[in-house]
Amino acid sequence: MNVRKWLLALTGLLVSAIAQAHRLGAVPFSSIGSLDDTTHQAAYLQGHTYLPSIRTQVAFNTYGGVCDGVADDTLAFRAFKAANQGTAPIQLNLPTGTCTWTPGSGSNQFLFKGVQDLIVQGQGQANTSIKNLGSVAYMFFGGDGQKQNNANSIRTADANEGDSCVTLKTSPFVTVSNASNNLTVPATFTASISATTMTVTAVASGTIAPGAYVTNRRSNVTPFTQIQPYGTRGTTGVGGTGTYAITISQSRGSGTFTTAPASFTADFGVSTANTLTVSAVADGTITPGMFVYSNGGGIGAPMVIQPYGTGGTTGGGGTGTYNLNVGPASGSVSSRGFIGNGQIRLTLNSTDGLSTGDTLPFFGITGGGLVPLNTSGLQWIKVINGTQVDLFQKDFNGGYTSGGTGGGDQTALFPVGSKVLMSGWANQAYYGKAYSFPSNPHFYDYLTVQSTNSTTHQVCFTTPLTNSYKAAWPQYNTGSQFEVDPGGPATLYLLDPSWEMTLVMKDLTIDSGPASTTAGRSATLQNVTMTGGLCAIPSQNETINWINVTGISCVIEVDKIIGTWNTKNSTVFKIDYQSSSINLSNHDGLTAAGGAGTGGVYGSGKKLNIQNSTLDTLIVGNFGGATYGASDETICMNCMIKTGIPNSLGVGMRVNDPRIPWSMSGGMITIPLAYSLGVYEIQTKTLVPGSYQVWRGTGGVAGQWGTVFQVVSVTSDTDNTYIQTSDAGGFPTGAYASSTLNVSGHPAPKFTGSFTGGSAASARVFNGCPAQAPMYSCANLTYTGGASGTTSGYAAIMLGYLDAFTFTNNVPYTNTGSLTWSLATNGWQTMKSDFSLISFGGPTTPDGNAIINTKLSSSGGGGTRRIPSGGPATGTQAGDTVSAPTATNWFGGSAFAGPNFSANTPSDSPQVTMTLRTNQNLP
Repeated sequence: MNVRKWLLALTGLLVSAIAQAHRLGAVPFSSIGSLDDTTHQAAYLQGHTYLPSIRTQVAFNTYGGVCDGVADDTLAFRAFKAANQGTAPIQLNLPTGTCTWTPGSGSNQFLFKGVQDLIVQGQGQANTSIKNLGSVAYMFFGGDGQKQNNANSIRTADANEGDSCVTLKTSPFVTVSNASNNLTVPATFTASISATTMTVTAVASGTIAPGAYVTNRRSNVTPFTQIQPYGTRGTTGVGGTGTYAITISQSRGSGTFTTAPASFTADFGVSTANTLTVSAVADGTITPGMFVYSNGGGIGAPMVIQPYGTGGTTGGGGTGTYNLNVGPASGSVSSRGFIGNGQIRLTLNSTDGLSTGDTLPFFGITGGGLVPLNTSGLQWIKVINGTQVDLFQKDFNGGYTSGGTGGGDQTALFPVGSKVLMSGWANQAYYGKAYSFPSNPHFYDYLTVQSTNSTTHQVCFTTPLTNSYKAAWPQYNTGSQFEVDPGGPATLYLLDPSWEMTLVMKDLTIDSGPASTTAGRSATLQNVTMTGGLCAIPSQNETINWINVTGISCVIEVDKIIGTWNTKNSTVFKIDYQSSSINLSNHDGLTAAGGAGTGGVYGSGKKLNIQNSTLDTLIVGNFGGATYGASDETICMNCMIKTGIPNSLGVGMRVNDPRIPWSMSGGMITIPLAYSLGVYEIQTKTLVPGSYQVWRGTGGVAGQWGTVFQVVSVTSDTDNTYIQTSDAGGFPTGAYASSTLNVSGHPAPKFTGSFTGGSAASARVFNGCPAQAPMYSCANLTYTGGASGTTSGYAAIMLGYLDAFTFTNNVPYTNTGSLTWSLATNGWQTMKSDFSLISFGGPTTPDGNAIINTKLSSSGGGGTRRIPSGGPATGTQAGDTVSAPTATNWFGGSAFAGPNFSANTPSDSPQVTMTLRTNQNLP
């Protein structure tokens, strides 16, 4: 035993000595000099194991690095990456100078991908820099995360917080025998093209019509190639074999060609935003569900024809009007050529066990054109009959050759030990249009696969889920071969192995050009200066730490799927939160300012925690940069907000837009899926299950905010999304909602703040409010008279039913004459229970007043007046005009003009403190 102890001690000494020689990967907190509290230390250590270990150090010049700012060091970075793949701890020591990098494609976009435990050590921010020589491409310092396709994700059954396994949704294994257009094409023929002449040698079916748009099985005919009138330029074809003049010069060999299911001329968005007015049909039939494309663009893609008669339209297949799922992307288009196309229809060996709305992966389909691309990966199906299914949103373009399988058990996609992402609820997506990378889920867990079972279709993890996931949450598309599946329903993604990476970059400058990222389980920037516009974009990290990071011109776009982002003593110009796909941000000692007061923090993610920081502006919630998702809580303690906290009640989604027909009954909102497209993206982007939402009407005075409701549950089918709310009945009505009615996420159901004296009034108004009170349920502010006492002061924003208003005459007016103080110069608009509007608080407002005589001293009983809910007012004194508003009236905004004194008092400074409390009835 003593020998064993001696050996252990000797081993410890040797390790210690080697550690000193090799500058171990252990980074003691004392040397970091920033993570000096247990909360930050725990967050920083998440995903790290900084136990003593022997870390190999290598010099960059070993791999040919020059770092003179002239020579391109790209090959040296690639050589280092190739030589150090794997898990061995490594430290790359960069010399003094500028090390350059030219981003390539594929894996050559990444400087260190596959180096799993890496410290990049510079010689000081002023001495060492890494510079991006590219003008467009980003610098990827970390690993990869999600794969940018739809072949690496599978829907799962419901999963609950605490579960350690999920069950993949499976369907019967099927084989594919054909892929075709689900709409009839007017003509199929054999042809070739030379310049502007198409030569038809055989016609399999139909008649080739003038004005028809042409494609072929390789889908390589130039888009919107159109057949000219018979006889143009001496051509001979009149519907069958012969030659035809076409509009676009090109060269295409002999093959199978078709004309589009519909070729027509129309106006779009001229009479009504989403109305297609067809003036002529050259060929084919316009049918509901048809994809519509415009010759010249400008309408977005793909637009979809709605059922005949929708919105009073008149078309029935030929000329007339048709309703599309959304209006033009930009302005209207007039007298333009359009193509109508169909979806891909697959012929299977059987559809037994399949249902419309299922998602299943397809592989191995071959053919010309886009058919193999459009049918690979996860697909959303509509069952047509016993052997055929249509692929939702995938238009047919090309020709089937052979092969193809689908469905079956997919557990093999997730090998034991692989890194995966469990996610649910898509904050961001288009109906029918795959775009945006990475995906933007509100709920997610980073996990490691422990085991799989191909019989039960279960995938089990080394740690339990921290969220619950629902299979019935809405699905808008399933991605493509080139775009990630956006998810929505409970979905499991396979991550690239390189995501398992711990990266530390220290003591250097990053000249990132367009931008840089540090994706991976854990990334730390310490003593780093950043230059450029976007600089560094946090994205796909379980934990990311910035310690003493400086980027005075940087607009930081906080991307998606981030567990925790910690910053300490860092300086940037602006932080934009894109969505609620970041769980927690901790900013301590942050400076975000500059640009004439336009810097600051815009948006919150799920939870934002700011301490001891200076900002120009703080915009809370899903306003500003956090357009997508819902915010839970914002904290800003000991903060200076120089420009202020502007109204954080965003515009949100319009629910009575004629282009997007929402409905509501029994507290349930129904949203047609097909209308979730165009500039609106998905219409549910703030309606996260469990979140709080606010109605906003623009009848009467614009900007009146209504009551708060909670999203209780969300389900969907292939036609609609159903939002069950805590409200009863239908939409708000009356003058309040007569013009437009919107819904927007509550900026902060929990808000805690303390703001220093240099802060703007719109920030200081929250001082003294209870911790975690709903934002805009509390306001505290002191108003002081003087030479400009009649100038209206800050008008606090309030939301909710009145709980109590308190006015305290701290410093009475002592000079001659009278002086009063009024809560609202021109009144405060409130909403009655019937949704009509009425004013409170001004000199002549019909629903109560709040005017106090400031001449009475506190010792004389003139101190505090209080207006409780429903009244009566207490503590009133001679000269006051104080009465309560109706208890059921809702405050939703600020006064038309804020508090003021009745006269200027150059030689006196009377003072009134106002305290307002409301009850928002958060369910």
